[in-house]
Amino acid sequence: MTTFYTQADALRDFQGNRKTALDAGRMDLEAMRKIAAATLYAMVGAGMGVWSATPEMVDTLFDVNLLRDPAQAIPAAPADTTWVPATRTLSTTAMPAGATRLEAWREGPGGMPERLVIGERGALAIVIPANITFDVGDLYQLWLLGRNSKGVSAPGPKQSWEAE
Repeated sequence: MTTFYTQADALRDFQGNRKTALDAGRMDLEAMRKIAAATLYAMVGAGMGVWSATPEMVDTLFDVNLLRDPAQAIPAAPADTTWVPATRTLSTTAMPAGATRLEAWREGPGGMPERLVIGERGALAIVIPANITFDVGDLYQLWLLGRNSKGVSAPGPKQSWEAE
C-alpha cells in the first residue's frame, strides 16, 4: 500500500506542477496578446494620421476590414462531388461559399460516418492517403464538407463506390 500511496502522491505533485506551469504560460500569453494589440492599434492610428488624405493606404499596414466585417458564418455545402478511384481523389468544382478548406468523409456498410482527411487551404481536391483502406467488394458513400474557423457545412452530394 505504501508503494501505491507514494506513486499516487508523486503523480499528484507532478500534475500540480504542470497545472501551475500552464497557468503561468497563460498569463505570459495574455501579456503578449495585450502588447501585440497595443502595437497594432498604434500602427493603425499612425497610419491613419499619416495617410489621412488616402485612407486606403492604411490597408497596407493592416487589413482594417478585419475590424469591420461581421463574424464568419458556417460555410455552404459543396455543390458537387467527384470521386476518381484510380487516383483516390475526391473533388468539387468550386469552393463552397464561406469555406476555406474541404473535409473528405466516408461511410462504409453498416458503419458510422468517418472523416478521412482535411484538405489544404483553398484546394478543390483531396487525395485520400494510402493508409486509409477500403475493403474490396464493400459499397462506400463518399462526400465533402466545407470548413472554416466557425465550423463545417452540411454534407455535399454523396458518391457511391464499390471498392475494387
